[in-house]
Amino acid sequence: MKKLALLLGSLLVVGATASAKEAVVAPVEVSKEVVVVADVVEEVVVEEAFRPSGYIGLEYRAYGETEGHGDKIVRNAQGNLSDTNQDTWNRGANNRARLQTTFGVQMTENSRLEGRVRDYTNLDSKE
Repeated sequence: MKKLALLLGSLLVVGATASAKEAVVAPVEVSKEVVVVADVVEEVVVEEAFRPSGYIGLEYRAYGETEGHGDKIVRNAQGNLSDTNQDTWNRGANNRARLQTTFGVQMTENSRLEGRVRDYTNLDSKE
């Protein structure tokens, strides 16, 4: 403990003497006249160049039986025809799928090309 106190004390003394011997430079005032000349700045407006853009879309939809319509069909006595008093809305007419491709290209600022292609497919297993 005593050695540590002696070490710290000697460091304090050495630091105090070193700081007392520092030379401080006095500031020197130099007066100069500064002339500022402002140039006229011309603004150049650069119009942003047109860049072509476009998109493509792909959509697949499958249609099947409509929920709540025609799911409990009761046949007549012969078994070949359904009763006429049952719900016949959208019964079996929509078992298909559709693939739709859409695209568009903005070629110039004033001309645009857009298109859509639809392909319908029957999903019935009968061929």
